[in-house]
Amino acid sequence: MKSEVSTNSIAGGTDSTYLNDAGKSFYTLAQYGKAIEYYEKALSVLRVKLGNEHPYTKSTKTSLSLAKKKLESK
Repeated sequence: MKSEVSTNSIAGGTDSTYLNDAGKSFYTLAQYGKAIEYYEKALSVLRVKLGNEHPYTKSTKTSLSLAKKKLESK
């Protein structure tokens, strides 16, 4: 349990982790509009807490981009 807490702290906090996980879940369910919504929320938290160049922020930006591409190709 302790490692989860430290991982969440590194990843910008619990809020961004839950939001990003929700985005991943919706992406997996092919609900790309909802995935985009949650990735954008996670990204706004990560940008404030970690900055644009942090690996977690960049990873979420990539996930957001992929969801947008999937939505466009539907």
